[in-house]
Amino acid sequence: MAKIPSATSVASPPDCSSPDRRDSATSQTARPHSVTDAALSLAMLTALALVAGAAFLWRKGARQRPALMAILAAVMVTNVIIWSLPTTDGKTLATAATSSESPR
Repeated sequence: MAKIPSATSVASPPDCSSPDRRDSATSQTARPHSVTDAALSLAMLTALALVAGAAFLWRKGARQRPALMAILAAVMVTNVIIWSLPTTDGKTLATAATSSESPR
């Protein structure tokens, strides 16, 4: 039978309060364009919700509102594609926008 370790023998988690042990995801310098990434992700989620809502309304018999919702979803997806495709120098518009801003 396997021996189960007692509570006193289990190692405690490392101290995360020291500055050298900070998580890179919470560091402000880890990803300078994380707001842009969040906005693009939110736009994609909204486009998916619009398509689902349009399909639901289409099945109920409505025609004008679902068509407009589908058009809006297509415009949002097109904007996300434009912002995330690389340019000729290999950067995306999202990274170019954050790198051209002056630091405060």
